Amino acid sequence: MVPILAKEFTVYVFDQRGFGETERPPEPKLSHQLWRDDLISFLDAFGLETIALGGWSLGGGVVLDATLNHSERISHMVTIGTSSPRLERSDRSGFDRRRKLIEGGANAEQIVAETFEFTKKAFSPHSLEHNPAAVESLRQEHLRNNPQAYLEMIIANEDRPKIGDRLGEISCPSLLIVGEHDGRTPVPMSEDLNKAIPG
Repeated sequence: MVPILAKEFTVYVFDQRGFGETERPPEPKLSHQLWRDDLISFLDAFGLETIALGGWSLGGGVVLDATLNHSERISHMVTIGTSSPRLERSDRSGFDRRRKLIEGGANAEQIVAETFEFTKKAFSPHSLEHNPAAVESLRQEHLRNNPQAYLEMIIANEDRPKIGDRLGEISCPSLLIVGEHDGRTPVPMSEDLNKAIPG
């Protein structure tokens, strides 16, 4: 999406602490508050006073949290495939299995071998058929995961901020995007966000 957006906007992109190629010290432990604070520090480092903020999946949860707690910094909010904090989580079986594997000492190759079918459910049938390079790219990304850091992320994400009853406070224009085949954060999640968030 970045090359498309960059035609009309200045785009800043970063991996959250504990994700992608971002290096991180062992302390403090990952948490939603830490991710939110990192985001605000990122904005401060680049002198960005007000931004249109978007996030995907867990990043969308951080976007909701940041928009509620730093509304003066967010002019527009975009969530992509984001869970509603007002609803029960969808299928978490793959994450639960990964947690057990990591706690049992499995390495990244073993984890991917046993749980990548769960991961593939995040792709639409069209993508699975017509974009195998994207599927393989994600598999390779998972193979680069540090299992202990991944476990810490799972634990941190289980302790989401309790902001479901505050979604009505979001006052900036908001765009909620979800794929019709998204099995991880299915359409009803975004429909619920749509009901709760004005505008």
